[in-house]
Amino acid sequence: MKKNGNAHDKSQKRKAAELIYEGLAETKEEYKLEATSLHDTLKNSSRTKHRWTWARIAVAAATVILVPTAVYAIGGWLGFFEGAWGNKGKENSTAHYDTMVVEDGVEKTYLNPAREYVEPDTEYAEQKIAPAVQELPLTIDLQGTTLSINAVVRDELGNAVVEYTLERDGGILPGLNQVQNGGKTKYGSIDNHTKDYSLRFACGLKEGCLEYSYKDESRSSDDKWYCYSYIIYDEATFLEHAKQTADAIQGWLKESTDEYYDYWRKDFESMNKKPFTREDYAEWKKTLEKDLVYWENPPMEDQGLIIDYTLYQNMEDRDKDNGNFKSEDHILTIPLKNQSIEAISFTSRDGLFSSEISPISMRFNDTSDSSPVSIFYRDGSEYIVSDRETLNYYNSFLHDANHIFMFNRLVKVEEIEKIVVNGKELYPVK
Repeated sequence: MKKNGNAHDKSQKRKAAELIYEGLAETKEEYKLEATSLHDTLKNSSRTKHRWTWARIAVAAATVILVPTAVYAIGGWLGFFEGAWGNKGKENSTAHYDTMVVEDGVEKTYLNPAREYVEPDTEYAEQKIAPAVQELPLTIDLQGTTLSINAVVRDELGNAVVEYTLERDGGILPGLNQVQNGGKTKYGSIDNHTKDYSLRFACGLKEGCLEYSYKDESRSSDDKWYCYSYIIYDEATFLEHAKQTADAIQGWLKESTDEYYDYWRKDFESMNKKPFTREDYAEWKKTLEKDLVYWENPPMEDQGLIIDYTLYQNMEDRDKDNGNFKSEDHILTIPLKNQSIEAISFTSRDGLFSSEISPISMRFNDTSDSSPVSIFYRDGSEYIVSDRETLNYYNSFLHDANHIFMFNRLVKVEEIEKIVVNGKELYPVK
């Protein structure tokens, strides 16, 4: 394990070296992204199911158009409800094994879990979801692909769902990972990292979110996709990552100057074919010191909906020898109204385990890997959220502090009798 970790450590350092060298002239704050990634590698946090994605610092003005006409109104959210939590255009499936092409054309066999989708109760959705929905009729030009943000809703746990469309004459660009993996993405999610742009959403804190996007096949065409982003927010995880990043930067600042400089200089000059002077190194150290101040006391203000995107030029040349491509990072933040979807608390009889659940997501403090999770209703029916062969959710995050799921259906929380997590029964708090 240590040998593999050291090899990965060196690879990460080389990536950071290239980023930092280029950032000396442009976006110096970008360094903390790679510092975090490196520190995660060193800590070997294998329990995190998905790599935490850190938002980038904006360096250019966004091209945004606010559309004055309303897209929806209360009572007219049927398409949103059906697309985000319904069953149109989605196929139920049983658990089965499939293959995916990974690096170097090698095929990997993996378990494709069972999935079940259900029709949403629109009357319940109008009552519980619609009052918290905020319509956001705005568009952004992603170099020929038009991104339109239609609506966003979040619950009291901070988790959110965004409805958006991508539109482009000649067809939506395939994601880079889709191209590499034979057109497939993880569990049917779409890949918003193309040769022209990359796109991600966050909500609340730009560094505190993990998101996956999916396409509504029932309404989408080749030239226009209706998409839904499921965003998990976890403040405790962000604060821990902030502390880990600050610790990593402190460790680097304590390194021997001569030894540290020589190590980085070799990597910089090897990859970039440019000199890396002691003046460059001194400037980088100043950047680290500024970043340390940020990560020791990161801002915690609610930033609303965050649209984080990067525009690329000549991305096709990225992997060629001496490939020269340019990128522009943009961040757009949109305040959100205070009203959110209500969550209800659950606890075990002994008080050791707890959960909060809303109609769109749940959070609980049992962080066992692959925890079977089921919701039992008073009418005797069961919603299997997750077990070894079932995946009835759109997004999940597992960490030492919390386990979070975003449902693939609307959950009538008032009708829940109990939640069973890894064999532990949790009941509504009265």
